[in-house]
Amino acid sequence: MTYKQDIEAAVRANTVRSMVLLGTFPFVLPLLVFVIALALQIASGQSQALGRAAQAGIVTLWVMLAVMAVWLPIGYLIHQWVIDRATGARLLRRDELPHVWAIFERLCTTAGMRLPALRLIDTEALNAFASGLREGGYSVTLTSGLVEALDDDELETVMAHELTHIQNHDVRLLVIATVLVGTIPMLHDLVMKVFWGMVTFFMTIYRAIFTILPIPGGRLIVSASYGLFFAIGKILAFIIGMIATVASLFIHFALSRRREFMADAGAVALTGKPRALIGALRRISGMSTLELSVEGIRAMLFDSSVFGFGRRSRRASLRSRT
Repeated sequence: MTYKQDIEAAVRANTVRSMVLLGTFPFVLPLLVFVIALALQIASGQSQALGRAAQAGIVTLWVMLAVMAVWLPIGYLIHQWVIDRATGARLLRRDELPHVWAIFERLCTTAGMRLPALRLIDTEALNAFASGLREGGYSVTLTSGLVEALDDDELETVMAHELTHIQNHDVRLLVIATVLVGTIPMLHDLVMKVFWGMVTFFMTIYRAIFTILPIPGGRLIVSASYGLFFAIGKILAFIIGMIATVASLFIHFALSRRREFMADAGAVALTGKPRALIGALRRISGMSTLELSVEGIRAMLFDSSVFGFGRRSRRASLRSRT
């Protein structure tokens, strides 16, 4: 299979994965809720455990569909804003870092693609990523540490790697996955805010009643009630947090790691500089960790310290091509 055929196959595969993620993700959380509810019902010896667990799963499914119906259109419109806020990225002006712009424009001309936006994160960490969902809305984001640490050839190969992700539609798949994963923390925050709002409301009523009525041990009852509610809230937060983690891992496991090898191959094909890419990987090793407020974005990075499959395997793959 030729490189061009590999690229075409990767684009088709990413399109299919995007549709599969969109189609299956709403069922992940309800399925987990069903399993947990069923286990709790059986453990407590409840009759009709299966039916009650199914009801919990169905209710969760409707909630997920409602949240996604609202969140996905919003996520489509503001995804770059969310990514910028989560990473601290800003648009790079044309009068800033002219040598970076020159390399970037040359790469886009060679690749025959429309010039994406360039963004910069002011941090010492060495990393980069591409983002966007449609033509005219793509971006390549670099860290200032990366620009300072790499020579021009190494920087060129990193940018070529990210441009290949755009050409292969990897960024579309990754952004969709990130937006989907974002529904879980949002749902978690919503549930916890509603829960603690109810606790605060009822505790206020309790205090008022026990203040007005001289009931013996009223203060103790209020304190014990609050302690019970607090314990329930912690357990609920733990369960939802665990579900969110499993759902997030589901998304990341659905993302093929082959896309990184394809992007490396694309960078080499575009620049003809495999040794420069190997050198960039060496320099970036151990220096890539970024502080992110949305963990789903980590899978988009040129070098991910959490979901990466290993820099050594990428360097070995590149050496085998040279």
